[in-house]
Amino acid sequence: MRTLSGLGILFFSIALAGCQTTGARLAPFKIQTASLGELTAKINHQSASLRTLRTKLDLRVRDNSFEGARECQGLLAYEAPAKIYFKAYRTLLPSFFTIVADSRVFHVHIPKENRVLTGNIADLGEMQNVSMGIRPDDLLRALTIQPIPSSKTHLVEMQEAPREYVLFVFRKMGDEKILERQIFVERYFLHVAREVFYNSFGVAELDIARTDYRGDKPGIPFPREIVMFRPNRGSTLFLRIHEPRINTALKEELFEFKVPQGAIVEQAGHSTC
Repeated sequence: MRTLSGLGILFFSIALAGCQTTGARLAPFKIQTASLGELTAKINHQSASLRTLRTKLDLRVRDNSFEGARECQGLLAYEAPAKIYFKAYRTLLPSFFTIVADSRVFHVHIPKENRVLTGNIADLGEMQNVSMGIRPDDLLRALTIQPIPSSKTHLVEMQEAPREYVLFVFRKMGDEKILERQIFVERYFLHVAREVFYNSFGVAELDIARTDYRGDKPGIPFPREIVMFRPNRGSTLFLRIHEPRINTALKEELFEFKVPQGAIVEQAGHSTC
């Protein structure tokens, strides 16, 4: 079966090394066993359990369009299934940019220019030059684990290795099956350490590694470090999570974007005032 090598393997090695909880000296970890049904139920439970998230982030972006890395900090709020609020800042720029998005539309405000870019999710590519290359769909995919689809439309197979289980999620296409996703579950705590998503041609388009899981909410372990690599863009997004608050009430107005007074509004594809 098709798998990633090189950078993808490095991501998984980092993920596997960082899945334990940090703290005082720990007893040797024991390898756990689980069936395909148990792992599927655990992944789907974890996916459904995260309803809201509010956290501080450190972000770093590398891609082929520039040398070195771009960095910022931010405040993020998430509400299932797809609402995102992200306010980025730097030491000398308290309000660097703000993103508000849902499953249909996005808005980006750049206070220094008092400019707003807005558009449909299909036009997200136009965000690359206004938000440090950070996109709401990337944040959503990095922070949330997608459920495993119904057996009516998908087939799941499992391979067992000494330190991880690998789940292969296929879409049923008549008598054929198309690989859509690989899920790597480490066997010490049964956390999702890595996900690889494939396009319809069987080419990897997204590789996510999650490390340093902690039990911030009973039954809902959450990673502190996430690395997301998009081979087709040559871009890597590094996230460091600080003080996450899981499943707490969020103000609805966080996700209700209002155009600041006097701002120039640019619709993705053309500009208006």
